[in-house]
Amino acid sequence: MTAILLAALLGLQDDADVAAAIDKFKAGFKSSSPSQRAAAVGELGQTPHAKTLALLVPLLTSDLPPTRIAAAKALEKFVDQKKTVIPALQHALAANASEPGVMITVLGALAEIADASVMPTVQKYFYEKDARVARKAVQVAGALPAASSIDPLIDLSRRQEKIAKNNSASGTVLAGGDVNGNNKVVAKSDENALKAAQDLVAEIDKTLTMISGETLAGSQQWQTWWNQAKGTFKIQK
Repeated sequence: MTAILLAALLGLQDDADVAAAIDKFKAGFKSSSPSQRAAAVGELGQTPHAKTLALLVPLLTSDLPPTRIAAAKALEKFVDQKKTVIPALQHALAANASEPGVMITVLGALAEIADASVMPTVQKYFYEKDARVARKAVQVAGALPAASSIDPLIDLSRRQEKIAKNNSASGTVLAGGDVNGNNKVVAKSDENALKAAQDLVAEIDKTLTMISGETLAGSQQWQTWWNQAKGTFKIQK
């Protein structure tokens, strides 16, 4: 009987804590300051509960980006409610396609929840045009190792190596000019694209090492290894 009463009292205390957290959030979220609204969201996230979850999920796709980022980060703590949180985060990736900062935070939240079921969604973002988002997706693949990530990662590395080559310092000749090389049309190299491609290749190497346990570099080496290992490869626990 004592144990039952104690459980009931603890339940009442939990309900009171949740109610207090929600009241404080509602007061703080009335602010006209984006940073203060985001802070209110972050504080609400310190109290994982079905009722606080119901308030946080809609904020993944509403208000300004700081609020959306705060909501995504807050949901990292809602592991016990992941059946609701994961679909909400996956939807938020598509809904925030024009907000790379939000997408990066959402991908990070998926990594923190650490459920392998998210990998098919994460793998789609290996090919995101914004290199920052693609790099984060590659990092998540390292945090949640899956054999299904290996082929697209090698393919992505190959594509990025080509981009890096095309944006090397020498530039790319688009039209030949005369026999003396005069009047050639040359595409100027893009240093930003070059660095982004190189950084992404390096990140892919790190992730493939985390997945495979092998220390290799570049798409050719990884493809050679994978051609031999693919039939028997298993993720090491």
